[in-house]
Amino acid sequence: MDPPLDLGLEGRGMVLFFPAVAHQDRHGRWNDVSDIESAIGYFRHARQLLPPHHRLYTVLCNELSELLILRYQQLQSIQDLDEACQCYRKALSITPNKVVLWLHRLAYCLKAQYQWRGNMKDLDDAMQCHKDILLLLPSGDPHRPITLVNLAICFQDRFLKGGGDMEDLQQAIQFLRDSLSLWPPDHSDRSASLHNLGISLTNRYLALGALDDLEESIQCKRDALSLCAPNHPDNASISSSLATSLDYRFHMYGQLQDLDEAIQCCRSALEGHLFNNVDRAGYLGSLASCLRTRFNRLKNSRDLEEAIECVRDELNIYPPGHPNIDSSLTTLANCLHDSYDHKGDPKYLEESIQSYRDVLLLQCSGNPSRWLTLSHLARCLVHHYEKDGTIQHLEEAIKCNQEALSLCPSGHPERGSLLTLRAQFLHIKSHNAEEITSLFEMATDHKPAHAKSRLDSALSWIKKAKGDSLVRAFERALNLADQYLLIRSSISSRHRLLPSIPFTLAPDAAAVAIAAGDVKKAVEFLEQGRSLLWSQMGRYRTSIQALQDVDPGLAEEFGKLSAQLEASAIPQMSEMPHLSMEDEDRKYRQVNDAWMEVIEKIRKLQKFGNFLLPPSFNDLRKAAEQGPVIVINLNVERCDAIIIRQSDDPLLVPLSFQAEESVRLWDSFTTALRSEEPSKKITGVLRCLWDDIVEPIVRKLQEIGIAQGSRIWWCPTSFLTTLPLHAAGPYRKNKDNLPDIYISSYTPTLSALVRSFQTNQFSQATPDKSSTDPRLLVVAQPNAPGQVDIPSVRKELQVLQRVVPSIDILLEENGTRAAVLAGLQTHSWVHLMSHGSKDVEDPLKSSFHLYDTSLDLIDIIQARLDNAEYAFLAACHSAAAYLDRPDETLHLAASLQFAGFKSVIGTMYAMADEDGPMLAQEVYKFMFRDVERGEGQSRGVVRYTDAAKALNLATKALRENNVPVERWINFVHIGS
Repeated sequence: MDPPLDLGLEGRGMVLFFPAVAHQDRHGRWNDVSDIESAIGYFRHARQLLPPHHRLYTVLCNELSELLILRYQQLQSIQDLDEACQCYRKALSITPNKVVLWLHRLAYCLKAQYQWRGNMKDLDDAMQCHKDILLLLPSGDPHRPITLVNLAICFQDRFLKGGGDMEDLQQAIQFLRDSLSLWPPDHSDRSASLHNLGISLTNRYLALGALDDLEESIQCKRDALSLCAPNHPDNASISSSLATSLDYRFHMYGQLQDLDEAIQCCRSALEGHLFNNVDRAGYLGSLASCLRTRFNRLKNSRDLEEAIECVRDELNIYPPGHPNIDSSLTTLANCLHDSYDHKGDPKYLEESIQSYRDVLLLQCSGNPSRWLTLSHLARCLVHHYEKDGTIQHLEEAIKCNQEALSLCPSGHPERGSLLTLRAQFLHIKSHNAEEITSLFEMATDHKPAHAKSRLDSALSWIKKAKGDSLVRAFERALNLADQYLLIRSSISSRHRLLPSIPFTLAPDAAAVAIAAGDVKKAVEFLEQGRSLLWSQMGRYRTSIQALQDVDPGLAEEFGKLSAQLEASAIPQMSEMPHLSMEDEDRKYRQVNDAWMEVIEKIRKLQKFGNFLLPPSFNDLRKAAEQGPVIVINLNVERCDAIIIRQSDDPLLVPLSFQAEESVRLWDSFTTALRSEEPSKKITGVLRCLWDDIVEPIVRKLQEIGIAQGSRIWWCPTSFLTTLPLHAAGPYRKNKDNLPDIYISSYTPTLSALVRSFQTNQFSQATPDKSSTDPRLLVVAQPNAPGQVDIPSVRKELQVLQRVVPSIDILLEENGTRAAVLAGLQTHSWVHLMSHGSKDVEDPLKSSFHLYDTSLDLIDIIQARLDNAEYAFLAACHSAAAYLDRPDETLHLAASLQFAGFKSVIGTMYAMADEDGPMLAQEVYKFMFRDVERGEGQSRGVVRYTDAAKALNLATKALRENNVPVERWINFVHIGS
């Protein structure tokens, strides 16, 4: 046998290289962890034997580091990272020319070390590696874009963990945009740039509150997903990241589809990543957060239970000391706190407090998220104080909140919430009222905060305030409610935000102002806080005639921007190509910002200081031009009528009516309408309305000299909008009912009534509201497709042909949507006979049924009917209020009034088919009483302002013909 070869140390090192490579290759085939262990052992031994100048030394360093990284990714051992870093540093130190791949791997290891230990030097070294790579790569090198991405991620991490320097975040965003410009449009790796740009924009949204950043982040992440094949390894992380952004948008807009999509994204991420590693743990945490959000919206306990289960699974996956444990514990603590609120079991509160304390132990004093944990802990401690009365818990809560305020950056959007919390805590301690008020004012005026957050602060202020502070709190809340709705472009999306605003906000504000002795302020509050959607749309149609005389250029700019905003509010009007919701909202905000800047310029002009500000009482009293307007405010504490006159102070008429009584009366009223013999029960409702509300008002009107037969206008609030105040009365022998005493009309707001009295430049009416023989457009649909036939429509049409001198008819197949809309543009008077439908889920979809399709409320809103005067809506539910938002008056009659009609007759509920002909005959017989017919022509004048009296006489005729009370009280007049 030959003697063994003496290879020496270098020879033995070289020999060890081959079994190491063999084990490495076998692991690549069979994925056996023992092969990694063997390969690492061989490479380590070989590296120890070879001198640094040996040609294989740097190769060994690289191969050993690759395996250490691989083992780290599987076992999460920080020691593997340390050794890999050491190997790469050694290899780079002895290589004359830096190797790009080694720099890239070293940067990865340093970044991972930073994530574990939070040592900023590791992050700075990783950034330097990426900068060195960029210097080494020539222009046009295909590796430049991904290097820019990696460098951007480092800047982003330094922003998140290094003190929140916005310059770092801005630099990250710029690098990511630069990387996007270098990728070919359809390159799959472009998804990395898009995904990380989406993450950076989300972080900037959280820091500055710019909604454009949130919308763009969602779009970036959607685009990133679209570039990834179904089995792409990044699909899961992008889906989870998209879920986070959608969750944030849900918190802003409250749209459940965002939240449902977020949850589906989280589930997709988990389905695509079945290994129990740290990535899966992160996806579980995202799902837990989204499920918790949905629980807080829908209160389905299963969502919260699943959220807790997910976050506990997440914590079980992380190895001890993992940097994500603090955020997971925070999510768990949040869920447990919610469980306590939901179930009242103190064990959840105790565990929640302990979890927050554990998080604080993990977060160093410089951790940028520490203030948020302190804020959460403070909330829990206050709940603990409320449960057991231990003053130490309250003192600790105040201390935590104070520390959180000291740590939270002054421009952070959430600082307002911290100020609100402090005010609430001090209120519990019965602290100085002035300081508490000051804190609430700072919170509600904190501009970086989202409008919804500021509104929530104002609502919290209302709950704690008294006296003058309470009036100021309501004033701030009403302003912020308006601003909150304006974060969305379309009227439909604003309507979906309404549930976030208490529907009693304006009536409650008015009640407080009345109690404070300021009735004028009460009227202003009611005007500002009701019919918000109509009010906002009306601003886009503000007359600029006076402005044109002063500054034509500013008037033109305001008009152009207003038209763009109206087009966004009613998307059907827009001729622009279809945009995504994100792009549409971004475009809207740009235009809206420019519009607001123009408004500020206008207010600096002489005599324009109040331009588009909430109207003052002196502006609103013009609604009483033709007679008194009775505003009835309904609040849980009090009910009052306010009689507004054109030139005198408002008169307050306190009423003994209670808020809960309005709900009972509405229930009795609607139940009676569905019963077989409704008349007796409805008469009982009318008597209650008379005794508790209307009769005291009538007495006051008579005291101030309002003669019998005069016109009066009702402007009720809350559930009173659903009840027939116009028909109230004692209904006893020798007793007059309200229709016998006064002629009643309604108005949704005082501003709407003021507009109805104004004669525009296109109207055929003279200043005294008279017209010379207007042509009446009649839309008649006796048998609209898919609807039950209305036999009396033809009979009603014959009545109109006989009574009305000038008439144009759109009958059956001629009554298409296009024809009706065209007819509305050319006729100042219209009489519509068709089925009307009330959409309970979405009032904006309420409609009249025509021959080919429906004429929706939105269709009417978008019409600009410059010569419109009078409309008779002989259709069901055309003036029906909605219980969920009664003060918004989102019905068909109100839409016609907004579009330009000044005087509208409508119905509160389904009308009896046989009532149409007689009612029409009596209405038009009075309105055309002064018109003389001749051969082929007619002479005389008519006034649309006669419609209210005409309706009063017509319903009287119905009564005299023994038409049951439930049928004739259905008809109401709205406007002038």
